[in-house]
Amino acid sequence: MSLMAAWADALGLAEHDLTRWKAAAWLHDALRDAEPESLTGAAEYPPKVRHGPAAAVRLRGEGVEDEELLEAIAAHTLGRPGLGP
Repeated sequence: MSLMAAWADALGLAEHDLTRWKAAAWLHDALRDAEPESLTGAAEYPPKVRHGPAAAVRLRGEGVEDEELLEAIAAHTLGRPGLGP
């Protein structure tokens, strides 16, 4: 059992939420190794944390509409009050 699955099980989350958690786990650092200057939609963030917001912008542009998932990806380095699972 993966760590994400173990956490979801311990919290009693539905399979749908586990799927979303796994997606966030896989995608949150998708652009981590990109040059900060090449990351669109995140210029207002410090270079070391631009990859999360830029990944969310790119995913939204590719048709992802799950705002809670996109927010989790965008805010994974700094967090945010009320950030959902």
